[in-house]
Amino acid sequence: MQDVYTSLNGYNLKLIDNGDGTYSLNVGDINNSFSITPSDTEDLEHPTRRIYIGADGDLTVVRTGGQTITYRNLCAGFHYISATRIKAAGTTALHIIGEW
Repeated sequence: MQDVYTSLNGYNLKLIDNGDGTYSLNVGDINNSFSITPSDTEDLEHPTRRIYIGADGDLTVVRTGGQTITYRNLCAGFHYISATRIKAAGTTALHIIGEW
C-alpha cells in the first residue's frame, strides 16, 4: 500500500490507500473538542474544522472567511464546516460540538 498525494483547487491532499483498490481522503488529525452554545455576539473559543450536531436542524454560522450562512435541515452527525461563530438566530440544531 502506498499513500497518494494530489492537489485540488490549490490544496495539497493526502489519499490513503485502503488496500482494496479504493482510497480515503485524509483530512488530518482532529484532537480537540468543545461544546458550543450558539451566540449572536460571541466568537467560538477556537475556529472549527468539523462540527457535530446531535439533533437535526438548521445551523447559522460565521465562516472563517467572514461570511454568514445558514445550512438548512442538517442531519445529525459530523459536518466539515470551518466557523468562528455559531449564531443563535437561525440555529435550530441541538447538541452542537466543535472540533479542531
